[in-house]
Amino acid sequence: KYLEAAKRGGEFYLKYQNPDGSWSHHVDVRKDMGVTARGLPQGGEINDLAANDALDIMVFMYHLTKDKKYLKAAKRLGDWLIKAELKGSAVRGWAQQYDNKMQPIDARHFEPATMSTVATADACTVLLELYRLSGDRKYLKVVEECRDWFEKKFPKGAYAYYDQKTGRPVAYWMRKTFFLDDPKQFAAASNFPINHTNLKKLPIPPFSQMLKDADRSDIPAKYTTADMKAMQKNISKKAAMALRTINPEGLWLRPWFAKFPASVGEAFTLSQGRLLWMLNWIEASRMLKGEIPRCPARRHLHPRPA
Repeated sequence: KYLEAAKRGGEFYLKYQNPDGSWSHHVDVRKDMGVTARGLPQGGEINDLAANDALDIMVFMYHLTKDKKYLKAAKRLGDWLIKAELKGSAVRGWAQQYDNKMQPIDARHFEPATMSTVATADACTVLLELYRLSGDRKYLKVVEECRDWFEKKFPKGAYAYYDQKTGRPVAYWMRKTFFLDDPKQFAAASNFPINHTNLKKLPIPPFSQMLKDADRSDIPAKYTTADMKAMQKNISKKAAMALRTINPEGLWLRPWFAKFPASVGEAFTLSQGRLLWMLNWIEASRMLKGEIPRCPARRHLHPRPA
């Protein structure tokens, strides 16, 4: 019954891939389509790991069913990301969300229609995974060019958001833009409960390490007993916490949904990882008992090019 449920979930996800290859923030079941956080039809989303999660699900469903339609959907997502990259004279990278014309749009009242360093890192992660899966260097090339631009442009770190027309750093609150290179606007922005990491420079995404990891070939063919015991030990505390905190309806609730004043309060979210912690503990335990092979997940779907 779990297998059949997973297959239905995969088909549901595949059904709501947008015509341009992206996935939206959520699905409006009455309109029978994906929509953005503000209700626009079939806009593409990178924020909240929407694109990353979509790729994970497509790859999982391919392994589960061997149906290549999931691989085709994953590659369509990669093609959308390549087209959606902002490559003007002022910025290089990705916005958090787009409309169905591939134009950056805002979402929640603190998420502007600008280049986002976090969304750029998330997009590059998807592209590098597609490179690992296919061996196609077109995905790798985009990330390499993005790395070169960021390292040259931001040697001392970068803000979270940059206006795509001017390249100026910005913050956003109640749908108002504050330019952080203007002292008066910076001071004004500091008075609002904006996520304050957006008001200071942070290290740029680790593009070089991401690129290095994409070419890793040292994944072991088989875990040792010591590996398995270490994995089980590392995850046991979190797995036990997950088991203790499930509610009577079978859901896990968090006392806060996000660490900033605009939080919606206690809520359920799939991204919290508690179910995954339990599954990881079960997997390590079963490997130790010899019930399943001690093989790491192999991430390449196709032979790598010479």
